[in-house]
Amino acid sequence: MKKRGITFKLFALTSAIFVLFYALLTAGLFIFFEQFYEKHNIKTVKDSLYSYIKESYEEETDEAQYVLKNDALLAILEPDGSNIYTNPFVLEVLVENKGSYMVPLFMFYNNKELLEAGVKTGDSITLTGLLGENATISKKMNSRLFYPYIISYKDNVITGGPEEKVDTNGMTQLSGVITGIQYPDQPFIDAPYDERNEIIAEAIDRLFPLTDAQLSLLGTGESMEVTWLDSKTGADHLIEIQPILQHGNLNELIFSVSAHQEIGESFDALKTYYIYIGIGGFVVIILLSFMFSKIVSQPILKMNHVASRMARLDFSAVSEVKSYDEMGSLSESLNSLSNNLQRSMNELQDANEQLQKDMEHKQKMEQLQKEFIANASHELKTPLSIVKSYAEGLLDDVVAHKRTRYTEVILDEAGKMETLVNDMLELAKLDSPVTRLKLESFSLIDLLQEIIDKLTKHLREKHLHVIIHTHDEAEQAWADSKRIEQVLTNILVNAIRHSDTSSTISVTLKPEQVDGSQHVHVRIDNHGEHIPEEQLAFIWDRFYRGEQSRNRKMGGTGLGLAITKHILDLHGSRYHVFNTEQGVAFAFTVPAEHKDDNTSQLMIRDGNM
Repeated sequence: MKKRGITFKLFALTSAIFVLFYALLTAGLFIFFEQFYEKHNIKTVKDSLYSYIKESYEEETDEAQYVLKNDALLAILEPDGSNIYTNPFVLEVLVENKGSYMVPLFMFYNNKELLEAGVKTGDSITLTGLLGENATISKKMNSRLFYPYIISYKDNVITGGPEEKVDTNGMTQLSGVITGIQYPDQPFIDAPYDERNEIIAEAIDRLFPLTDAQLSLLGTGESMEVTWLDSKTGADHLIEIQPILQHGNLNELIFSVSAHQEIGESFDALKTYYIYIGIGGFVVIILLSFMFSKIVSQPILKMNHVASRMARLDFSAVSEVKSYDEMGSLSESLNSLSNNLQRSMNELQDANEQLQKDMEHKQKMEQLQKEFIANASHELKTPLSIVKSYAEGLLDDVVAHKRTRYTEVILDEAGKMETLVNDMLELAKLDSPVTRLKLESFSLIDLLQEIIDKLTKHLREKHLHVIIHTHDEAEQAWADSKRIEQVLTNILVNAIRHSDTSSTISVTLKPEQVDGSQHVHVRIDNHGEHIPEEQLAFIWDRFYRGEQSRNRKMGGTGLGLAITKHILDLHGSRYHVFNTEQGVAFAFTVPAEHKDDNTSQLMIRDGNM
């Protein structure tokens, strides 16, 4: 299969992302925009009505502004649909000896004569109509309301609604002074009086009476929205009913009817526009995607050429991409990698030589391990043979005076085997990834005295003397006393084993600063044979033993100094062994001060503190 270049892949990916984004945007427009617009229109009317109701309880609100702003009809109804108040356009008229009357003007919406008459406050006016308490519109109307059918103003006699509908029989006539006006500054051109009032009347007639479920919903304070089709005009209207609750009971309904605007033709034009935009946008997307892919991929291709030469071990190639971004940083890293690889190639030969040395050292260690296994097997085989032969003698019922001797020999050989096994277990324990040291303060002088007392028998056998040289500031140590006891015992036993008869072993303690902290420097010297210089490097290794021939009289398992090395490493001590004029000296350091007063135990992992 032919490989696609990165330029093509970037071009295809970028184009796909842009096309997908445009497709989702267009699909959202075709599928959801019309519904979104309808819901937005309903929400706008609902919020406006709710705001009007809220403000009407807090301050005097101009209902006319709501009607004009939303091209709406507004009525206040009882829950059963009875009309309480259908018009926010009013006059306030002061009648002598009778007080002020509020005069609704819903019958004069589009009466140009009333607008052109220039009605203003302070003018006299005569009204013919019905008092609110006598009106049939609602029984709940206040007696201070007056519904006019004829308005006489200056020389004008203005009749509300079509003249054939006006019947003045039984009406009341009031004359007074205008003290307040709330009226639109222009007529509703597209909806004359009778049509607008017929619309709200028909809407109320169609919707009421409300069902129990609707009344229950309104009783909870929730509003209702209903889309209603006017059968006469064929126009859609939005009916919004907002409940008014008093003491938790449904008291009144704010009934609003507004035109429900459709966007059919505009939306069809918008779809066609998006199709043409999509064709042009697709061409632009292709061009932009191609330019973007070229700009991004060009430096990558150059660096790929350099990397290909490096893969052929040609580190002379240099990336020439220079920019202050990730590409420039990658180019610098590539050049740095080339230099490092060249240097690494030069160092590889040295590493191979060192590896050869390490392999030889490993082979030596493996040989020592094999020797140790052979020696350990021999050490176990010899006492086992002795134990077996003496046990057989006991079974053969040897003479009574030899039984004690046989038993002592068996116990002695068993003790030697136990020592060997314990050393092997101890070394395995120290080799484990986690070893816990119990750190404490103790006296090195007291510890040395205890060890020397335990080794008195061995010292007397070779007529040896131990001399301790100490210093006042070198008597206390902060370490694991049990482990340090092992170290001192192993070194002293080794010194006794290799000391000349009737010689002296000296132990010197003195203070020493190591990495800024106080330590005790311990040195143990004996008089005896030297260790060959070529073997000093291996003296601490496990499986190492100075005498190659197995002399049982010398004793030892070859593990004592290996155990000592592990313990000193865990304490972070410095240690070494060297030949002196009289014999061999072992030296090591032990911490003398406590660095952390809150720690009595120290966890050691992988041999590092």
